[in-house]
Amino acid sequence: MWVQAEIKSHSDEVELIIDCAYGQGAIGAIVEVPFSAGSLDLGEYTESHSELYLVIATFEAPFVRRDRALFRRRLNHLLLKKTLSRIRYHSVGIRDFSNEWRNFFSVQRFGRLMLRPSWMSEKTSPDEVEMILDPGFAFGSGLHPTTQLCLELLEQNITSQTVAVNVVDVGAGSGILSIGAALLGAFRVRAYDIDLDSIAIAQANAHLNHVFDLIDYEVFDFSQKIANEFSDLRDWADLIVANISEAALISMMHNFNSSIKVGGQLIMSGFEPAAVNNIVALGTKAGFELNVHITKNDWSALIMIRKF
Repeated sequence: MWVQAEIKSHSDEVELIIDCAYGQGAIGAIVEVPFSAGSLDLGEYTESHSELYLVIATFEAPFVRRDRALFRRRLNHLLLKKTLSRIRYHSVGIRDFSNEWRNFFSVQRFGRLMLRPSWMSEKTSPDEVEMILDPGFAFGSGLHPTTQLCLELLEQNITSQTVAVNVVDVGAGSGILSIGAALLGAFRVRAYDIDLDSIAIAQANAHLNHVFDLIDYEVFDFSQKIANEFSDLRDWADLIVANISEAALISMMHNFNSSIKVGGQLIMSGFEPAAVNNIVALGTKAGFELNVHITKNDWSALIMIRKF
């Protein structure tokens, strides 16, 4: 038997709730994403902001009153004391939780790049590049606006290059950005994550897309000072993409500068528009200049150019 906790939340709280659930011992978590149909025949959907997301976390039974009270206290702390809706609990029998999340994915397109889940099929046009993804429990499904913004900027900037580029992906997750970069024509890709499971999922997805030999995956905290074994990263990248939190981006800014060539592009997302001025100011101090700022569904993405 298991116990499921159902929590309604806004989009910017979903990852915090999932992290908290796993920290409390959850064995799985799925998210029901509110969509409105744009054109069912074409499989186009837009994210609805009139409805809340539903996070369903699964715990091994018994998940008693004391466990539930601790879970709520941790959530209240993580959500910065925002009003948390009632958590609904119910017991469930044997089910295949590991595959339930598949019900919430669809085929998506970002310029020439067509992203489809591994369990779906879709025809591609002659000029499209197909990426097959099995996100598992790693971040980077293509559903979140920050991932979509990064994919759009990668597609525009790698495609426009007249020479092949070296790309660094910081916070690899499912591998969606590193694989996208490789498929779009990057010469070489290096991808880093602090989570070993995410690296394993990313490597499996790279094999699935036949680009494993183009991507080097490493477990590494990019906020740490680049050690001797990573000294070959210095001035190596033509482009860095980092879809991570504001705090993480700030902690890594000087390492971004060390790793990217002068004139190289730094694509950043994972933050709301209110954080842009702070990130730009710190990026400018670290030797970058703002080039592009775009938004989608209350999330922002930036391109900054290394000037010195």
